[in-house]
Amino acid sequence: MKKTYDINLTKVLGSGSFGKVFMANNKKDPSIKIAIKVINKKGLSDEDLTNLMNEVQLMQTVDHPNIVKYYETYDDVKHIYLCMELCTGGELFSQII
Repeated sequence: MKKTYDINLTKVLGSGSFGKVFMANNKKDPSIKIAIKVINKKGLSDEDLTNLMNEVQLMQTVDHPNIVKYYETYDDVKHIYLCMELCTGGELFSQII
């Protein structure tokens, strides 16, 4: 899906081999905050892209209070953007150890 959004990426929450996760807020209502996973298309193989689309389809079907909510996906020439619920409780693994 290709859309244009009025958002600010405010800070990096994490990074991995395919991209970064940012905290973002709505320019019109800064109290609305989400997490956006920005994935660089340049580093994706056809298999990676297929796996990503399968992941998105799975996230669309899951609705549980203990799983991060998926909102939507959009893309441009260079990136794919996964918009998800912002969870501010820290990293899961750091809380287990």
